[in-house]
Amino acid sequence: MFKKIKFSFIIKNRQGKSYAKKTKDYNQIHLGKIIGYNSIFNQKICHGNLIIEKIFKKINFKKLFFRNCNINFHSAFFYNEKISCIGFFDKKKNISILQIFQKGYVKCTFQFESHLNNNDNFKNYKKKFKIKKNKYNINFLLGSISYFVGMIYPGKKSLILSIRISKN
Repeated sequence: MFKKIKFSFIIKNRQGKSYAKKTKDYNQIHLGKIIGYNSIFNQKICHGNLIIEKIFKKINFKKLFFRNCNINFHSAFFYNEKISCIGFFDKKKNISILQIFQKGYVKCTFQFESHLNNNDNFKNYKKKFKIKKNKYNINFLLGSISYFVGMIYPGKKSLILSIRISKN
């Protein structure tokens, strides 16, 4: 039996500036009015990882049981406009899917899987990323991704389209 959850929030310009300071992602697509206007979006866009952080806080990410979380961005989010989320929980309080809307359009989806895929190899993940327990939290990692993609590589004209989070 599924339980439906709904919540909404708004990201203000000042929150975008604050997130840029925290992550050091000063990509002008998020901050510059003229750069945003001249972009394919015709306005500034929110940091995608800021949206993810807000949602993780609302759904109590730390207490969720899942093996994989696939986050796919379909379109950009804009400042000062309502962002609505609709999720479906199963009877054990695990989220199966979460859809994020703005202006009536699905802009992002989160899909949580509680089982391991056969092609997942956690030993390789552990070797690649030597992260010690409790040294980094998910928000720090999301901020690091935002900085790297927005400022380092590919930089100025880059967008995050998807993120996959796997737990062991």
